[in-house]
Amino acid sequence: SIGKKIVKIKVMNKKNNDPVDLVTSLKRNLIFIPTLLNAAGFTLIYISGGIMLIWLIIELYRMFNTPDKQRLGDELAATIVVKEGL
Repeated sequence: SIGKKIVKIKVMNKKNNDPVDLVTSLKRNLIFIPTLLNAAGFTLIYISGGIMLIWLIIELYRMFNTPDKQRLGDELAATIVVKEGL
C-alpha cells in the first residue's frame, strides 16, 4: 500500500520470507470486515463498530506486547512486517 511505501515497511511470509500473495493478504486483513460494513451503511453499524473497537484494542495490545510485535491478523496469516532493505 501507499502507507507502507512511505514508511518503508513490507509484509512478508513468516515461513519463507517471500512477499505475501493476495490470499494471505486477505487473511491478514479480515479484521477490517466490520469497518467495511460500517462504510457500506449496513444496519449493524453499532454492533460492527463495537466489535471493531474491541478488536482494535486487542490488536494494539498485541503489537506492543508480543515477542514479534505481531497483530492477530499477522499471526493468523503467518506474516511479519519488516523494514525494507533488511
